[in-house]
Amino acid sequence: MTDASNNIICDLLKRRSKFFSLLSPGPRYNPVSPYPNYTQAQLDMRRKAEILQYKKNSTQTTQLTKSQRFASVVNGSYQANSNKVCNKDLLQPTPSSASGIPGPLTILRYDPTVPLYNYQTKQNASAFVDVQPPDWQVNVASNFNSTSTTLIPPQTNGTNIFAVPESSFLSLCIQNNNNYNFNLRVPDGIYVSGDVSGNDPATVNYTLKDVTLNVYYYPSPNVIYTCNSVTSTIQLSDISGSFTASRSFYGSQYFGNIFVPSIPLSTQYGDVYDFKFSYNIQIAIGGTAKINNFYAGIYTNIPKITPAVNCVFTPQPSSVVYQDYSLGATVN
Repeated sequence: MTDASNNIICDLLKRRSKFFSLLSPGPRYNPVSPYPNYTQAQLDMRRKAEILQYKKNSTQTTQLTKSQRFASVVNGSYQANSNKVCNKDLLQPTPSSASGIPGPLTILRYDPTVPLYNYQTKQNASAFVDVQPPDWQVNVASNFNSTSTTLIPPQTNGTNIFAVPESSFLSLCIQNNNNYNFNLRVPDGIYVSGDVSGNDPATVNYTLKDVTLNVYYYPSPNVIYTCNSVTSTIQLSDISGSFTASRSFYGSQYFGNIFVPSIPLSTQYGDVYDFKFSYNIQIAIGGTAKINNFYAGIYTNIPKITPAVNCVFTPQPSSVVYQDYSLGATVN
């Protein structure tokens, strides 16, 4: 077997393994136990009283149909017992001898407040539930894992553009053969951490230069779809940060939503795709303070409330309505 064939088989096995790891477990039959609220004797009596009603759905006996009862009346089958009066009060206790039950005499009591347990009306394999699986399922990376950061070289002032490394944000597994046009909305934010040396606070201005979404066919490293036309309500160019002198700082700030309106994918059952974002940010450091161990990056799918220690972001994006992550699709 050639190396190329081995690579193909390895990719298929990796894709299959990840596909099944992303699937949600199927529905499971979980009957509710009546114990210990009711005793075994109560449950047995309730079931016995139900059976002795000779209902149509009982598997223990057969109830006459309407036409069969009419035929019995016409043929005289009921005439011999025409003078017998039947007790229709189900709640009245009845001796077992009145129902033709052999053995020691017991009193039968019908109590509708006791649940009907282990009473089989129809054959039903509870392990099999006819539920239509979704066309696709996703696994979104946690907020911590969806943070891309880059180390900013120590500097006292100046403006530079830095590429934030690509990070995996979402894995998509396909359970139906269709041509989909996906759309994606993600709340994003800035992340920073570092140390300020000196007696003066540091100030930093951030500008988001561009956002790129790359879609990979797992586990291939080759990009199958790239989107640079990302619309947004991002206000990152308006955000600046101030950090306390001679202190370590870290923090994050929501700045808006990015929206990818069209991600066309031709899919088959078992396909797995990875969605990864990459960013370029411009950082302008002002003042005389020096920032060491300075990391800056983008928080993909940032929570609405985020921490900030020894740092302040201004202004707050009050005009931008926070929107949760969402992934939608239409069939082409």
